[in-house]
Amino acid sequence: MLQSTMFRRFTDRMASALSAATGTGSGDVANENEVARLMNMGFGRDQAVEALRNSSGNVEEAAEWLLVHATSSSLSPGMVDTAADIEQRDLQKAIGASLQDSKRPSDRTRSAASVRAGQAAVARFDGSHAALTAQPTLEAKIPSQSHPGVKVPKKLSQHDNDDVIMRCAQRVASNSTVVDTLLRSFRQVQSDSTNMKFRSIDTSTIGFQKSLSFPGSVDFFHAMGYHPRPSNPKVLELSYVDHATLYLGVSALEQVQENSPEYKQHKAQMLFDAEIQQQLDGAGSDETAKRAAFQRKLPSEPTTAAGQISIELGPSRRVKRKFDGDDCLEDVLRFLGTHASIIPEKLERNEWFLVNRNYAEPIAYNIQELKTKTLQYIGCWPSGRLAVVPLPPKSSNDHIASRGLGAAPVNLLKL
Repeated sequence: MLQSTMFRRFTDRMASALSAATGTGSGDVANENEVARLMNMGFGRDQAVEALRNSSGNVEEAAEWLLVHATSSSLSPGMVDTAADIEQRDLQKAIGASLQDSKRPSDRTRSAASVRAGQAAVARFDGSHAALTAQPTLEAKIPSQSHPGVKVPKKLSQHDNDDVIMRCAQRVASNSTVVDTLLRSFRQVQSDSTNMKFRSIDTSTIGFQKSLSFPGSVDFFHAMGYHPRPSNPKVLELSYVDHATLYLGVSALEQVQENSPEYKQHKAQMLFDAEIQQQLDGAGSDETAKRAAFQRKLPSEPTTAAGQISIELGPSRRVKRKFDGDDCLEDVLRFLGTHASIIPEKLERNEWFLVNRNYAEPIAYNIQELKTKTLQYIGCWPSGRLAVVPLPPKSSNDHIASRGLGAAPVNLLKL
């Protein structure tokens, strides 16, 4: 800031000399004009000639050189040594000191500040700002210019509103809770569009954070016509009900419920997590008797030379037990029955699935075909990492290697 202020005062002081700039003397006229331009800035002829010689005739670089190297004696001898002139020379010296690079070996290391100072001086005295606005660096290019073969997708706001609604519906498809909550909200507006209770959403509530705090949900509300309330921006209000837009939003969410694999997978997982947690926590007399029956059929847990199997039951429960290599998959099912009697039943009916996650791609076991096979045969010994899940994983590779000595080919184990 100090440097630019001092330089401006210096150049303003010299501006009045510009109108008197003319080419004089003999020799090369263009060179004499450049000398005159520098002299009218307040420098002597000898210094101007020397500066042009050092800069190969470039007047901008010559002005820069003079600003860096000039001293009080560099001013033209014909100028009156007034208080203003003394101040002017002090400003010039200060500019030179601030731009001076004492270790600069050549013009190849010119600082950006000195380059800009020379350009500014010439621009001021020529009455042109072209040199001042020119940057000493390469011009930045937008991606479409630097990479013309790459297509940059449009921002969401650049699409028409109907397209935004469809895109938002696809964006929230992986969260069934968000889809169901949005659909319920919009259907309420459809059923009673005059009720302002249905036309306002408070994004600061715990309910919103639990059900709708997901990327794309707020964008969906905006596309449907909801806008922040002026007095409370956290509340989104639908001031005008556009029934066509409302119909489109409801239809888009209904299509997600019917056709989206991501929605169905998340929905199934949510229902499974809730049900298995309920079954694990159930402790009625009938359930206790069923669990005890499974426990009586379960072989004793070995203490030596045994492998351990870990089984995930929902999002927060994991059970472990040691088995021998000649124990069967049915023994694992009985072990699961000691925690919830419904688990073996659902696995045998293929309502739930037992997945081995020790493979590069998890595989779902064919329970009916494998329950009498040994743990070593199915690749679960000396260790196994299993999980009970609501849907079987999709495998893209039918040639996964068998796991462990004596294990069967994977294609014989998969559901």
